[in-house]
Amino acid sequence: MKKDSLEGLVGRYLDLKSKQVEVEVTHMAKGKDSAQGNDFSIMRCISVLRSMNVTADEKIKAVEVFDIPNNRETFISFSIDEPEIALLWLRRKMDKL
Repeated sequence: MKKDSLEGLVGRYLDLKSKQVEVEVTHMAKGKDSAQGNDFSIMRCISVLRSMNVTADEKIKAVEVFDIPNNRETFISFSIDEPEIALLWLRRKMDKL
């Protein structure tokens, strides 16, 4: 009888630990997504934009382009090594507005 209750106890313990691991993995994945999202924030895009030769009107239009997460990622990615390409890309996006 003791063997059965010990097995049941161990089984419940393993179930609990498995659930804890699942929760931790989910939290870590969400944290990773949030961290990556911050790399391409609107604030960062505007900061990069300030370093470029753009008009006030272009800055306002750029914010509309930056509303789309993929646009922010593209802009930041280009701006790291090729800021002039980032600006050309941004101006084409703004022309489509």
